[in-house]
Amino acid sequence: MPGAESFGVLRSGRPGGLGLRNSRGGHRGGRSDRPGRPFPHRVPGPGTDRGRVRGPSGRPDRQRADGHGHGWCRRHQGDGVHLVAGGGRSRRGSAPDHLPGPGELRLTVADRPLDADELDRLRESFDGWLNDLTGPDSAVLETGRDGADPSRWYVRVAGEERDYVAIWFILGQRHLRFEAWFLPPPRQGMESLMRFLMELNGRLWGLHFGVGDEEAIFVRGERPSRGLDAGAVDEVIGLVVATVERYFRAALSHGTW
Repeated sequence: MPGAESFGVLRSGRPGGLGLRNSRGGHRGGRSDRPGRPFPHRVPGPGTDRGRVRGPSGRPDRQRADGHGHGWCRRHQGDGVHLVAGGGRSRRGSAPDHLPGPGELRLTVADRPLDADELDRLRESFDGWLNDLTGPDSAVLETGRDGADPSRWYVRVAGEERDYVAIWFILGQRHLRFEAWFLPPPRQGMESLMRFLMELNGRLWGLHFGVGDEEAIFVRGERPSRGLDAGAVDEVIGLVVATVERYFRAALSHGTW
């Protein structure tokens, strides 16, 4: 890999082998999503009811101050949310001095997992990056950490087609994984919906649609943990929100809820 320093060769066959800004206020509350847990996915924190908003099925979707819910009710017409994806950085360098031969897998510094100290420092940085996203002019409604796991965070961002989009981040030694709840499984039309989403997967960059707990639909992706910075996290948030907003209404036309 250009620009990466080699620290070993693994041979096969051996054992062990975004700026986000809201033009005005008008933030809406709602419920957040939590990957890897039984539906519904919950966000920690106490709160009180704020009323009801009707979803596409006509059934009321209770909005709570504690972040419970998926925010998939359509937003009322009003001020839009301006999404600006942050720019990424490319790394260039000299060509590698050795190319892997047959049966060899080349390992680079970029592939090396974070050690315990590096992971702790990155967790602290991640807290700060998310805190910096909130503010009176920000489309980010709320950020928080899962109290039971120091490597899990959530971010809720105001939307237009939906009340909000909730994104979960899971930080590991090799990758930062992220996912956002997109839709519950339809009562009818699952085959049509999946065909539509799989066709989209062939055109999307940096994320994809997938099926999670109880056949709910998620938007998912990952980034390498090594080299993460505030701009990369901001870019991920903008990409997820833009994808959900762009395809949410079209996906609803492929099923009955």
